[in-house]
Amino acid sequence: MSSFTHGLRHRIPVLLATACVALTAAAAQAAPPWTEPAVVQGSASTYSLLPRLFATGSHSTLVWTPDPGAGCTDQCGPTPAFASTLSGVSAGAARPLVSDSAREQLAATRSRLIAVHVPTYGTKGRARVRTGPAGGALGSPQTLGPASDDVETAIATSADRAAVAIDVGGERAKSARIFVAVAAHGARFGKPTLLYTDRTNETVAVAAAMNKRGDVFVAWARGTEGVNGPIEGRFRYASGHLGKVRKLGTGSVWFSRLHVALAGDRRAIVTWVDQELAADGPGALTRGKLKAAVVTAAGKTRQQVLQAFPGVQEPNDFRPMFTSNGTGMAAWVGLRTARFARLRRDRFRPAVDLGPVNSSQDRVFGLAAGPAGRALAVWSAGPEVRAALIPSSGPPGPAETVIARAGRAAPGFDPVSGNPLVAVSALSDDGTSQIAVSQRLPG
Repeated sequence: MSSFTHGLRHRIPVLLATACVALTAAAAQAAPPWTEPAVVQGSASTYSLLPRLFATGSHSTLVWTPDPGAGCTDQCGPTPAFASTLSGVSAGAARPLVSDSAREQLAATRSRLIAVHVPTYGTKGRARVRTGPAGGALGSPQTLGPASDDVETAIATSADRAAVAIDVGGERAKSARIFVAVAAHGARFGKPTLLYTDRTNETVAVAAAMNKRGDVFVAWARGTEGVNGPIEGRFRYASGHLGKVRKLGTGSVWFSRLHVALAGDRRAIVTWVDQELAADGPGALTRGKLKAAVVTAAGKTRQQVLQAFPGVQEPNDFRPMFTSNGTGMAAWVGLRTARFARLRRDRFRPAVDLGPVNSSQDRVFGLAAGPAGRALAVWSAGPEVRAALIPSSGPPGPAETVIARAGRAAPGFDPVSGNPLVAVSALSDDGTSQIAVSQRLPG
């Protein structure tokens, strides 16, 4: 155990006692039918936390790390990730998952946790992946792809399979190359397959999704940040064969924000923000557009603008998803409300409001798929965390407050009861945080 982790555990009782007072006051303002957030023992921290929920068999797995958006990498030194088995809102003992999460990407299949380590930019190295049982420790690392001083990855999972897309380039490289490595049924990852070679060496984002049959769709954006460039993608089918490189659309993709969802019948949704630098100097942004590309089951592709944003406003986060009954949807923060839209064939229907936000700085924390085609959208409205249930058809339920004061949140559904869950990073008056879980009861 690292000295950092050891020291953190010794500080937990003091932090927990302080943070519980603030959490109780905040939870009292939550509106039924959401339960009072239950504190995860051993999660108290001096810095803001980022929770994640994974469906792993008959339980959920709750993972939390320091929030990279809060600047903790520079302030806190090593940033460990912890995990806990979750039954409803009852969490098991917190256990260390990785010693430093700053360069790790985490995901899960139904039975396994996955951590992909990316080398520090400018330091030559290879991507490394470790896997382990949902209730246990991660195993020894396996290297993926060639060595480079610029490696980016994206993880995609289904019920019992996983894939890692690897973007390898660097200032000294002649070209950027995109690979994908696949692991089926808990096996080791196979040799990475080359998907694309970008001879301009200007790949700025990569994303991937996987369906239950084992197909993988990898999307990428080319062109320097702030300059309009092509968005492309390619299938790696479960058989191992590759599809053609598809032209999905164009846009300037900022901060690697490119997202992909893939259905069992090989329909795909890719979303991104197209927003270029204005001519009047660095930092000035032009009118932005949230775009989506849809690949139909027949292989046709269509690009669509989901929403345009005036001036420097843009959606802080956005998520595409396919529900358990195959309905495609996307969710994002609009000008005054959180919004979602359902997919019909190759085009999204008009957007529907989920509930109000406080400002353009608010964000959609996540969009989770539940049983019977339901979905759960969770977003911020100032310090509040709000949620709305989206049925398999028809309008969404009313916006509901989960907790009155939290920094981050993650949605999910309990694998046994099917009840919606939200894990939050609850904030206390003295700046400490801790993870807590709330459940939406039927009725």
